[in-house]
Amino acid sequence: MWYKNFPLELSEFLPNVVSFSCVDSYATLEMEHFPFYDLGHFYRRNLFSYDQWEELLDRLFRINCDMKKKSDVEKPQVDFNYIYLDKIKDRLKALSKQSPFWAHLLKEEMISINGKLYKGFLIF
Repeated sequence: MWYKNFPLELSEFLPNVVSFSCVDSYATLEMEHFPFYDLGHFYRRNLFSYDQWEELLDRLFRINCDMKKKSDVEKPQVDFNYIYLDKIKDRLKALSKQSPFWAHLLKEEMISINGKLYKGFLIF
């Protein structure tokens, strides 16, 4: 299985295996649960600054690059640039075409919501 071949130096990114069994070609794997919030939780609540998001995403991309370098790690057939960047850009572009309101809002450098300023979408 993939987790048995995972490089030791990258194992900090995996949950620990609680149990594993293989009976009659039927495998079960139980891994520890991480009781943490996903990144969407932090994004929706605006809990990180722009700089913190930039640092976090840079680190995620570095981890992804490290994993790609390992020949013994199963490589997913996934385009991470599409998932994290291009898809968001495509959705924002489609949203801006829906109405002049969105087109104008998405071009703003800063956006005020209930009196609080947020960074706009110009980074995309």
